[in-house]
Formats: sequence, C-alpha cells, structure tokens
Amino acid sequence: LEENVSVQAAGVYSVACEIMVLMVPETVHAFTECLRIRSNDADFGNWLNVAGILVSVLPPLFRLSILKSVCKLFTNDEPCLADTTLYPHDLVTLVSGVFQHPNEGGLAARNLLLHGFRSARFAGLPDLTFFRADPLLPNEADNVCTGAVTHLDPLPSYLESLGRPHAAAVEFFDRILPLELLPASSGKTSMPLHIFKASLWHAVWSHANSTQLMTLPSVFSNYIFDHLDNEARLLMAFFLIAPVLGTLNLEFQTRVHQVTEMLYKAVTKVDQKLAGMGVPLYHVNTLADVFYHIKYMYVGNAVHEQVRPLLPLLRPRLHGALKFILPPLPSGIPGNPAPTPPQEHLSQQQQHSGAPPQPVFEGRLYRAAIKPPLGVEDY
Repeated sequence: LEENVSVQAAGVYSVACEIMVLMVPETVHAFTECLRIRSNDADFGNWLNVAGILVSVLPPLFRLSILKSVCKLFTNDEPCLADTTLYPHDLVTLVSGVFQHPNEGGLAARNLLLHGFRSARFAGLPDLTFFRADPLLPNEADNVCTGAVTHLDPLPSYLESLGRPHAAAVEFFDRILPLELLPASSGKTSMPLHIFKASLWHAVWSHANSTQLMTLPSVFSNYIFDHLDNEARLLMAFFLIAPVLGTLNLEFQTRVHQVTEMLYKAVTKVDQKLAGMGVPLYHVNTLADVFYHIKYMYVGNAVHEQVRPLLPLLRPRLHGALKFILPPLPSGIPGNPAPTPPQEHLSQQQQHSGAPPQPVFEGRLYRAAIKPPLGVEDY
C-alpha cells in the first residue's frame, strides 16, 4: 500500500494541513466562500457531499471551526432568527380540555427531522390554533364552532387568546425554512446564508466518523444552547440537531440521551423566556411531534427521570402537549389498562378521506411520519 502513495501528494497534503492549523480562520473563510459560490448550481448537492468528506479527514481543529462558523446563526449575525417583531394578531386556541384532539404539527415536524429539503403532503390535519383576525371555517375543529372570529368579536368560552407570537416563529416554515425550497434563479438570487450554513452543517455531520459523532452533545452545549432565546432559533437548533440522532443512536445511545435531555432543557428555557415577555410559543405541536419521534424511535423512557422535573416549569399548553413523555402507568393497578404496543389506527376523518393509516403509541397519534420509520430518513 505504501508503494502506491505519491510522495509529492503526501507532502502537499502535509503542508496543506499545517497551513490549515496555523491559519484556521482564513482557511475556513476561503473554504466556505468557495462552496457558497456553487450554492446556486444544479450539482450543489455533490459539492456539499465532497465538502463533508473532505472535512471528515482534515484536522479536528478545522472541522470544529467550520461548525462554529455555522453556529453563528444563533447570534445577531443572522437577523432573520434574531427578529423579535410581534405578529399583528393574537393567537387563539381551544381551551384545554374542551375535547381530545390530535396534534397538527406533523408536516413541520418532518421538516425538522429530515436532513434534506424534501416536500411532504399530509391531508386532513386540523388547525386548532388560529389568529383572531382569521376566519374559523365551519368544518374546522370538528365543528366545535362556526363563523368568523375577528379582532372585534368577543371570544366564546371554549376559546382563549394566547397573545401575539413572534412573527419570525409564525413565518418560520414559510420564509426562513420553507418546506419546499425553490431553486434560485441562475446566478441572480443566491441561497440565503442561513440555508447555506444549515446545508454545510448537515454535510459535515453526514460524513462524521465515530469519534466525531461523539462531539455532538458538546458542540450543542458549547456553541448553540446558550444562544437559544426565541422560538425561531429554537426551531433552527432542532433542524440542525434532530437529523443527526439516527446515526448517533447506532453508535452511542448514551449520547442520544444527553442530546435529548438538552433539547428538552432548550425548549423549557425558551418557553420560560417567552413567558416572561408575554409571548406565546407558536409551534407547540410541531415540537411535541419531534420529541415524540425521538421517544418512539430512539430513547423510549430512558430520559424520563431527567425530563420529569422540567414539566412543571412549562406553560399549560406546552405541558399538555408533552404529557406523552411520561411512561404509561403499569398494568395490574385497578383502573389502569395494560399498555398496548404501537398499532395502526384509522380515525373517523381518515376513514372518510382515505388518508394513510397512522400508528397510535401510548394513546397518541404519531404524525411526524406517515408510518415510522417510512419517510423519515435520518443519516
């Protein structure tokens, strides 16, 4: 094997690595700018693939610098995630306990779980939170109410106003991280910087070896967690972290538990921060769907003891959406049915619409994927 190695190539590689170590910021800047020039090309995915492979064999200091440059998304360097402008209308929802309803965050949750930007279609997902100026159609909310609820109308007893969320959170999956990214006009419109950085992040982690995968908890803790102070940044953090859990789970389940615990703490931190400002968390069901996917696919009840103390710190709407993290009550106790394994379930709406069956796990409809793990392509 050594006879096939070019001495000249080995020397060039050695010198290049030495330069990268001595001039890390300059090298990272040149590397990312070279890649960004190609971000509008049709073969940009191939460029990302090569970049991820290259970073995996370069000195660790270079790889860490690449990741740190991506994490600047969570500072004021990225204005679209730092924007705290309030949405012009109050968010209205059904009063807790009016009736049992499925969550409506499945489509957005898939976008946080998938590492690529692929479209998805879900039919019949009810929208049980809406803005006060928006009409409430007769067929919404299982016909609980009809007519329109405008900013001039008093709210009926079964509805409550949550306040005005951040506009960046409301528009996150339309403007910041759209479910379908339209290709840029050839050379005229460049890919948004935050999308480019997120793509580079996923390219780096998709080619990470075992030693590099082990660093995910520390990277999240040291360079992302402390900057999470609004919902848009929280959603972006989920988009960066959640897709890596599949590969990490194959090698280091304990690290998956650590990351999951930190994600719960991040949600708690942001919810408390917004509560102090009187701002509601908009994507409650989307976040709940992602956590449900993580529990269903990876951790089960392994983080129960670490997460249980966080539940009382959450506001009622988020607390109610995350009740599924608690393990089912043991069977054999009077009044407690034996836990049932996941099974396919057709709701009344699905029976009429012909929608694909969705599994039930611990009494909750699983909507992060049509039927896990089908369609959820972790690394």
